Amino acid sequence: MSRSLCCIKYVFYLLCVALLLFNRPAQAASPPIVAAGAFHTMAVDSHGTVWAWGRNEDAQLGFGYRTTIDQLTPVQVTGLSNIVAVAAGAFHTVAVDSHGTVWACGCNFLASLEMASPAST
Repeated sequence: MSRSLCCIKYVFYLLCVALLLFNRPAQAASPPIVAAGAFHTMAVDSHGTVWAWGRNEDAQLGFGYRTTIDQLTPVQVTGLSNIVAVAAGAFHTVAVDSHGTVWACGCNFLASLEMASPAST
């Protein structure tokens, strides 16, 4: 084998090794936690921040108020942090933070929020 051919083969070999060592795919971000209710959706990002969108007729989006206007884009739910799980019912939402505290909002129909009164919160 000629000297130039060996040199090309060696350079190609080094290039392949460099590509294998340094061209690694980036680590994928943690997928969001998503929960869908009857007419609303909740999501928790990798930072434990809660996002909500959809209908809010029973205050199920966690904004602290009711509205008949649908929220079409995700909005951050303030007052919640370090959330590790979220679930959405037909007209309510429940979230759990990293300390095990349970947060609930929406309609308390059939005591779905585990509250004595049937009012929305």
